[in-house]
Amino acid sequence: MEEVSQLEFNEISMEKTNLKSIVLGGGISGKAAFGLLTRLGESPILVDAKDPQGILDSEEEATKILLCENIKTIVKSPGISPSHPWLVLARERGIPIQSEIDLARSKFFNKIIGITGTDGKSTTTALTHHLCLLDFPKAQLGGNIGRAFSEFADKDIPVAVLELSSYQLEDSLPLDLDASAILNLASDHLERHGSMQKYAIAKRRIIQESNPQHIFVSKRETIFNLELKLEDLKCQVKLFGDDPGADAIIEAEQLRIRTKIANYSIQNFSLEGYHNLENLAASILLAESLGIQATNIQTQIESFQGLAHRFEKFMRSFGWTFVNDSKSTNVHSLMAWLKNFNPSSSNLILLMGGRSKSEDMTSVVTTLMNIPCHIYIFGEARVHWRKEFNILRDKVSFVEGMEEALVSIKSIWTKTKQENTWVVLSPACASFDQFKNFEERGKHFKDLSQILFSAVE
Repeated sequence: MEEVSQLEFNEISMEKTNLKSIVLGGGISGKAAFGLLTRLGESPILVDAKDPQGILDSEEEATKILLCENIKTIVKSPGISPSHPWLVLARERGIPIQSEIDLARSKFFNKIIGITGTDGKSTTTALTHHLCLLDFPKAQLGGNIGRAFSEFADKDIPVAVLELSSYQLEDSLPLDLDASAILNLASDHLERHGSMQKYAIAKRRIIQESNPQHIFVSKRETIFNLELKLEDLKCQVKLFGDDPGADAIIEAEQLRIRTKIANYSIQNFSLEGYHNLENLAASILLAESLGIQATNIQTQIESFQGLAHRFEKFMRSFGWTFVNDSKSTNVHSLMAWLKNFNPSSSNLILLMGGRSKSEDMTSVVTTLMNIPCHIYIFGEARVHWRKEFNILRDKVSFVEGMEEALVSIKSIWTKTKQENTWVVLSPACASFDQFKNFEERGKHFKDLSQILFSAVE
């Protein structure tokens, strides 16, 4: 089908008010879309046999429904593959397919900021939302973090700050956002998108490239990786980084981020690492795009506490610091903090593993080779990574699960209690071999650590 704009799609939908909508997938996004359509007076069909209100997800059911019913649209949950039989048949019949984000966008009429990137998007989305709260106390966080957009798209919300994944963006129509950010681009989700080029194209859908009112926030390096040219973009581009020509200049040694509007102190910013200063710089530019007062931005910078499962320091015990970075699901995310780790002041015990994404591990192995540390690799990755990590010899242990790793670490802790040791779960893998999601993995790590290392200072 030839792509239509959101406005054209809305007009088509209005002409078909007597037709039914199908919601494909009953996860968080699907249930939110189903709820929104129901609140709007429709009687949608939910395709999810596990839900009491759903129908069977099968080719036979797809054929029966799509050939016999008058269907207006299919609302697709982000986890559903584009090659799903319902979608293939819908395309053959010319039935429009939209994302849950599309549906919610068509019902939301206030300011929207969208944020994506390979890494840092959850932190940056939460941080941008936090920077908005003094000026917009009812601003809502959502999308791929917090609440699904459809949960509140029909509510009186002044600002929506959305994390948008490549899965959510790949099927979306032009979203007409007020401001967007692409933080970075590195290899990820290629099992879904097939190539870096297609992955980049999915990310680029967040930008309104031809809209002079749209504000797009990114780095020069990222724009290059997206295969975009600054001179071809008709929107307002705002750059962050340490480049003197950037719109938000990170001056780490001076403990400030300087924009054209204000100098912001980062002395009391709670998140460590240069990558988090980049996240903050992007958030500041997005907050400024909404006209938020610089004094309020500064106040909120100093009160932000970070996210659970993102380099979360959750316990100290006899000089040992325990860190839950379960949200690290790829190499780029792991390296963001590892390359800044200071081995002269701390010892490192690193837990990695899960379901690997077939990424090149050379940068990780090379970095760990030069750091005094011990690495435990668990889950499916202990098989897939064995050849690459064997070069580290006695610095690496291959174990079945994190329980085995933590019991081994406990024996070290009992014998030495060597101070200034960091125990970090930063898997660089998906969690689906042993856990439902990264949240469950992180909680399991925290619970086990607190049981085994209970003498908390």
